[in-house]
Parts: sequence; C-alpha cells; structure tokens
Amino acid sequence: MATKTRPIKILTINARGLNIPEKRHIALRDFRSNHADVVLLQETHFAADGAPCLRDRKFPTGYFSNSSAGKVCGTAILFSRDFPLNVTDSKLDRDGRYTFVKGEIGGQTYTFASIYLPNRNQHKVLRLLLGALADFQEGIVLIGGDINLPLDAKLDTSKGSTSVPHSVLRQTHSALHSHRLVDCWRAVHPTTRDYTFYSTPHQSYSRLDCLFLPFGYLHLLDTVKIGPMTWSDHHPVLLTLASPLVRPKDRTWRLNETLLNDPIVTQGTLQTLQNYFTDNSNPDTSPQIVWEAHKAVIRGYLIQQGSIKKKQYNTQRDALLCRIQVLEESHKLYMDDTVYAELLELRTELSSLLNKTAQKAFLTTRRVYYEHGNKCGRLLARALKVHREKLYISKLRNPQGKPVTLPQDMLSLLRDHFTELYNLPTDHRPSSSDSICKFVDMHTHTKLTPLMREALDSPLTVEELQNAVKLTPTGKTPGPDGLSLRYYKTFLPTLAPAWLQAFNTLTQHHRVLPPQSLSATITLIPKPDKDHDLCASFRPISLLNQDLKLFAKALALRIARHIPHLVHPDQTGFIPGREARDNTVRALNLIHVAAKSRSDPSLLLSTDAEKAFDRVSWPYLFSTLRQMGFGSNMLAWIGSLYADPTARINLNGTLTTPFHIRNGTRQGCPLSPLLFAISLEPLLHAIRTNPSIHGIEVAGHRHKVAAYADDLLFFIRQPLISLPALTSLLREYGSLSNYKINMTKSEILGLSVPPPMRAQLQASFPFRWCKSSLKYLGISLTADTSDLYQANYLPLLHSITADLTKWAFPHVTWFGRINVLKMNILPRLLYLFQTLPIAVPTLFFRSLQSKFTTFVWNNHRPRLRFELLTASKSAGGLALPHARRYYQAAHLLRILEWTSGADTKLWIPLERTLADAPLASLPWLNGTNATYRVTHHPTISATLRTWRTLQNSTKIAQGHHPPTGMLPTRILPEANHN
Repeated sequence: MATKTRPIKILTINARGLNIPEKRHIALRDFRSNHADVVLLQETHFAADGAPCLRDRKFPTGYFSNSSAGKVCGTAILFSRDFPLNVTDSKLDRDGRYTFVKGEIGGQTYTFASIYLPNRNQHKVLRLLLGALADFQEGIVLIGGDINLPLDAKLDTSKGSTSVPHSVLRQTHSALHSHRLVDCWRAVHPTTRDYTFYSTPHQSYSRLDCLFLPFGYLHLLDTVKIGPMTWSDHHPVLLTLASPLVRPKDRTWRLNETLLNDPIVTQGTLQTLQNYFTDNSNPDTSPQIVWEAHKAVIRGYLIQQGSIKKKQYNTQRDALLCRIQVLEESHKLYMDDTVYAELLELRTELSSLLNKTAQKAFLTTRRVYYEHGNKCGRLLARALKVHREKLYISKLRNPQGKPVTLPQDMLSLLRDHFTELYNLPTDHRPSSSDSICKFVDMHTHTKLTPLMREALDSPLTVEELQNAVKLTPTGKTPGPDGLSLRYYKTFLPTLAPAWLQAFNTLTQHHRVLPPQSLSATITLIPKPDKDHDLCASFRPISLLNQDLKLFAKALALRIARHIPHLVHPDQTGFIPGREARDNTVRALNLIHVAAKSRSDPSLLLSTDAEKAFDRVSWPYLFSTLRQMGFGSNMLAWIGSLYADPTARINLNGTLTTPFHIRNGTRQGCPLSPLLFAISLEPLLHAIRTNPSIHGIEVAGHRHKVAAYADDLLFFIRQPLISLPALTSLLREYGSLSNYKINMTKSEILGLSVPPPMRAQLQASFPFRWCKSSLKYLGISLTADTSDLYQANYLPLLHSITADLTKWAFPHVTWFGRINVLKMNILPRLLYLFQTLPIAVPTLFFRSLQSKFTTFVWNNHRPRLRFELLTASKSAGGLALPHARRYYQAAHLLRILEWTSGADTKLWIPLERTLADAPLASLPWLNGTNATYRVTHHPTISATLRTWRTLQNSTKIAQGHHPPTGMLPTRILPEANHN
C-alpha cells in the first residue's frame, strides 16, 4: 500500500489538577480529538502514595512524577498507542517538577521533557532542570511545559508588561540560550500576539506554556498553534514535527458495531439488503459477484450512517468550540467585559456538556463492572491478563544481519520474506507428480466410504450456516472487507439465501470466488523467547473475510464428523474425541516400559517443524484428499479456497502491497488444522510401517510416534538403525510436501542410551540432547517417572503462588477472587491432572488449599470454613475449586475409560497389557496379584490408590460391583478367597 509521511503531534497543557474522574475522562477525550502522539502534562496534582489511573486504550502508556509533599505540582508524559517509541530510559522527579523520557523511533533517538516551573525564581529551577536534562538527553530533544513567566513582556502579555523581575527574564533567556533552545511558537509566529493563560484578578493574558526545540532541529518543525481553552484554565499548545513515521494513504474500513445497536440503522440496513438482492436476482449474473458486490453497497450505507451519527454527536460541541474560539480572539484584542461574560457562559455550557458525556460513560462503566466485574468473563480475564507491550515493530534485521529501521524498508523486507515462504519452489514435472501419487497411494491406509463421500458432497444447508455462525467466536478482528461476525448474526435470515447460492454453485464449472473474497490481512504475532528482530520470529495469522471463514467453518464441521475414520489414533490434534492427554499418558507408559528394559537402547525424539502449516504443498495436499476418497464437490469447495489467494502484511498499521500465495494452509482458517492432519497422515503411516524404524514394543505392538498436529514425539528403539531411517523418510516426505524439520531445535531425551552410543549419535545427528527433561505439550517428560512430580507439579505450584500474589487487587471482591481461581487456576491444574495422572502427595493439596484461602480472604482471617466455600451452590456453598477433588475426578475419568474399553485411545490397550489383567477389573481386585503387579506403574497405581481412598471416604463404590464377566477366570478363585 502507498504511504505518506506522518508527523509527530505533541501537546502540552497545564491540567490544573486531574484527581476528579470526570475531568480525567474529558482530558483523555480531548487528547484523542487532537490526535496527539505525545502529551506533556503539568500540575496533575497526584499524590505520590495514591495516584489515580490516567490511561485508556488510546493512551495506554504514561510516566508520572508525583510530589511527595501531597497533591501539588506533578508532571507527566503520555504516549499514544499508535506512537512507536521504544522507551530506553526515564527520569522522574520526587518533587513533581519534571518528567524525562527517551527512546527510539526508526533508529532516531528522541528525548521528551515535561517541566513545571514555580512562580518565583524560575531561572534557578530552570537551570537545575536543564542541567539534569543535559546528563540524560540523547538525540532530538523536545521540552514542553508551564514556565510561569512570559519570555517577551511586550509580545507575550496583553498589557505589554510583566511583574516578573527583569533579571529573572534575562537569566531565563540566558539558560535557554546556553542550551541552544528555541521557543517553537515564537519561531513560527515572530510578531503575532497570542496567549495561553488569563488571570482574572489582573485581567490580563500571558503566554506561559511553551514548547522548546534545539536550534539545530528547527528544520523539523512543521506547525505550532495555541488551541482553545476548554477543560483547564490554560490553553493547550500543539506542535507537529517531521519524523521517520509513515501512514497509509488509504485507510482500511471496519464496521463500527455500535451502529447495529440503533434500531433505525438496523432497519435501514435490512431494507438496503432486501432491495439490493431483489434488484440483482438475475440468473445471468454470477452469484459470487452478486454476493461480493453486496459488501460494497452495505459498506457505503454504513459509512454514511456512521458519518451522520458522528456529526450529530459532535455538532453541539463543535459549535460551542467554534464560538469560544471566536470570542477568545475578540477578548484578547479588545478586553471587552461583555465578551468575557459571554465567553465564561459558553465555557460553562461546554463544561456541562462534557461533564454530562463523561458522567454517562462512567455510569455505563460502573453498571458493567457491577454486573460483570466479579464474574467469570472478559472483564475479570482482562484484569488478570499480563499486558505485554503493544506490538510495534521498530526495527528488523535483513538476511545479511544489518538493521533496518525505516518503515518502507521494513515493509519491503517483510513482504520479501513472506512472499518467499508462501511461494516455495514447486516441481511441476510429471515425474514429481508421479512421485507424490505413488507415495500417497502406498501410505493411505483408509478411505471414505461411499456414504461418507455422499454426505460430504451434498449441498450446504441453512442449518449448517447457522451452526457455523453459532460456533464461531465473537469479538475477532474482521478481514479486509471490514464486516464482522455480528453483521452476519444480525442479518443472517436475509443474507443466508445469497450466501448459500454463492458458495454452493462453486461446484459448477468455471465458478470461482472473486479475488477480493480470497484476500487476507496477515497480522504478525511474536513468538515467545525469540529474537524479534528477525522476520522468522513472527507467527503469521491470516485475517480472512468473515463470509469465507463461515464457509470454511461449515466445511470443517462436515469433515470433522468423518476425520477419525481417516486419521490413525496416533494423531490427536484437532481430531474430535481425541485429546492431548492421550499422547502424554501413552508416553508415560512407554517411558515406564523402557525403564524396565535397560538392555535395549531407547530414546524420545521431539521434532520441531519449521512453519509446518505455511509450507504445505498444494499438489501434495490435493493428491492426498483425492486418494482418501473425497468427492468432486468437496474437492471443488476446498479448491475454491486455494484458487489464487492473496495477502498483505500489516506492519504497525500500514499494509504491504498484495502478494500471491502458492502453498500452505493459512493459520486463521477454520479448515486448516483438519487439512494439515490429513496431509500428515501418509507420513505417519509410512513411519508406522517402516521396518527399519524400531519403536518401543509392548506385547507385539510397536509404538513409534505420537502426533498433536505438527508436534511429533517419536519413541525410538535401536537408534543407530532407526534414526538414519527416520531422517531419510522425513527428507523424502519433505521433498514431496515441503515439510521441513529444524534439526538443531529438535530434542532427544535418552531413556536407556549407553554413553558410547550417545557420543556416536551426537556426532551423526544435530539434535539437541536434554539433560533432565523434554518439554512436550506443556509438560516435562523425564527418563525416570519418579521425577515427574518434581519437574511438573512443583513449578506449577510456584507459578500459582506468584500469580495469586500479583492478583491481590483491592477492587476485586472475595466473590471475584473465587471466580479468579475457577477461571484461571483451575484449568491449569486440570490440564496437569489429566495429562500427568501420577501420584501427588497430600502436601501439594494442603499447600494449594492454604494459598487459595489466603488469596480469597486477602490475607485476613477466614470468615467461612473451607468446606463450606467448596460446597456446590445448590448445597449453600460457593463452588470454590477443591483441587484434591478435581484430581480424584481426573482418575475416576480414567476408570470410566478403562471400563468403556475405548481402544481408539492407544494408552488403554497399553495399560491393559502392562497390568496383565482387564483394566475394568482392577478397582475390584484389591490385594490380589493383579494389583501387586502394577504397584510401581506411574499412572495405574496412582489411579488405584485414588480409588481406594474414595472407597474408604465416600459412598462411591458401595453396592456397586462389576459383572462377573469382567473378571478373568484365572483371577476369580483368588478374588473370591480374598
């Protein structure tokens, strides 16, 4: 996208106190309306020991110097969300006289200073402040503030004179001159009279608020003006400064969803849609064109309505400001008392209007916080969220390692990087196509049945569209067309027929989606613990148009019903009925098996796939879909999503020019996870059937791999033979599908590898060897299962302790604190209880109970018993999470799965083999050889121990016994004897 230069806008104002919430709201709104990037404030009057919050979404970052003497003085600097200053240092004054902040923008260092001088001995304080600033400053320096004296008595006062001693004025000029500082407003307006403060007792104007720049940077100065006096007794001074920033020439549109709250706008939109589809129901026009064109029509209508409402909203305020500005100019010239009286009346009217708006906003906020602030929901989640620094990419490094800081250069660098990623070389020769078909045909173990194929190929229905809308999360950023999910929810009955017509007819010959439909905006999410100066350290998330996402969601819901039939249980990622814990519990069992057979070398290998979703080869993907039996309609629908899509990268609000995408399943598309799982299945089958890759064998069944999407965990035996065969197979698969393993980031955990063999493997393969544990799906796997508690549960306890200490907010009630535990702490505990169902000592749960109690009662003495708090609400309690009961429930779920005999979960037959008895019988065979055999098993013994505890402490098993057929006959005599 074409760009144009964007200046930095700086505003300075004496606030005359900001302790009143309504005044802070009005001030922030004024800063927004002036489009300020940097706000320099004086006289905030915040107390050092209890300063209120002065920030909002537009101004999330601020630096404050509050006086230790109480609510006097006080300076601050606020930075806009859109201002990309990478702050390197700040300096605050305990007396509230100055605030200094410095940082970088596009390789250029800036120093901003907000100062407030006393009304006596201004020159002395100014010298001290400038001396402190001289030791701190770097790069371009901009100083703004209230200096409490007119620099030129003749031009900067209405009376042409001042009571400030001439010596003070002279020495002030000397201090400014010694630091080569120039008054920006006077530099632009050398003979103009204008003022920033009116003294009612003296009935005189003076210009006390100034912005200063060093003489050497005056060429950067664009405009300086004095704004009208509104919410403070001082006028703001606004300055624009040339900068390396850029902004797009064309703004992207996004639906303002508050418009849909207005019944008149909603009815008008509905009427516009009905008229449009009635007028364009022409059989000669492509349904896809009719559908895409309706967006332009409805955008135009909504933009018009938004403009009308904005004008209505601001009409009274703008009219008052215009009249105030005219009267101010008149009063400054003629000092007419009648004009001043009218001016005061208008300012009172404006203040009343602004206060009314602020009070309305506060009432709405208080109502929302009262209703939802202490409930499980977004408000409470935001309060707990770790607010990371706003993502602004200030610099990158090119492939040669040189830093790139100019926006246009960074746009080009990112575009080149992702163009290369999404346009990997593809071999279109017939031999390459034959190789893909041969590999896929050899390693496709199951296909769709004719009934499945027929169900997948049937036309999309209104019910499927409604289900897709219902299951799509709200509040997400829309795609390039700007229409959000709420638009489709609101007008679904009117939109559904045209949507179905547009997408169902894609199965007809020569029917394609318009290019605008397939465009996407790529937003970059930084990967944790990566070097964010590299393009590869960002995860590209595609923001698709919402109608396309609903189409992909409907297809995904169809395929999800049949994908368990196509994908082996080794793969658990995004497959209905399968979970991450299926892989981790299976891994624990295999580690236990490996530990018992030390003579047979074995290891775990966790591979890191480089940009796995973004590299998938389309010829390979569609060959796999055809081989698995997908019908012509489904292939046409999926193919329409990949018919020459384009994307633009969003860098700090500016978009690159579009580029084509030739490979990959786009992250952000609901269909991508299922397509990726299907594309990976031939590789997993090839691994399972390769005789040279030796897995860990249990009762004749070889376990070689566990997959969760692209997270692969290999169970390797005889690594000197298996690893070469595995890497060779991965290379072959990569040549066909673009799949690429990052060898240096893949990790090995040795289970029983002799030191000489380990040295040989390290010399042959670049994999990283883990010292004590291997991280997989968020848990740490250890070679010795007795170390699992130490490696997983104790770190979680420390993390919970730190978070609860950090979340001790005074404004959250004890009901809210209970909901904090439910919403944030409980899911973390449950995940570990289910993925790592090992024995956990009672001390862990006692410690959790103590921490929960301390947190809920905010370090005060409990007013209710813990048993009452953890009771269900129907029993008069508050359902506070009882960690031990949830742990026990996780093990009871395992017993239910033992009983159901769901062999699609590969850990169940594995545990059945290791127990050498039917798992459903184990809970009823206390004291038999069957239970003795699993005493040292990490998961089975923990489940049985939990069952015995519940048998003794609850009525869970009283009167319930398994049918006789569940017990093996060889165990019956022993069981009856016991």
